[in-house]
Amino acid sequence: MTSWATVRLDPWLADNTYSTATGSLAGWHTLVLQVANGTVRYYLDGALLATHGGKYYPEVPMSINYNLWFVDGGRLAAGPTRR
Repeated sequence: MTSWATVRLDPWLADNTYSTATGSLAGWHTLVLQVANGTVRYYLDGALLATHGGKYYPEVPMSINYNLWFVDGGRLAAGPTRR
């Protein structure tokens, strides 16, 4: 779970905070992000996994970005870079 303050590409600056969780994520799960009152909370299957605030609280509308491809039929075979 990563919350960003800012990013700059050149020169590179990544100002974020993150939390990690261990364990199997096999099967389907419910992910909930709660953004309110200066705090971003990340829940997985009802369990609070991370709380971020301060400069990492959104000042403008934010996006949710997944790092997995949700593709009909599962993951694709390795091949050329996808964009």
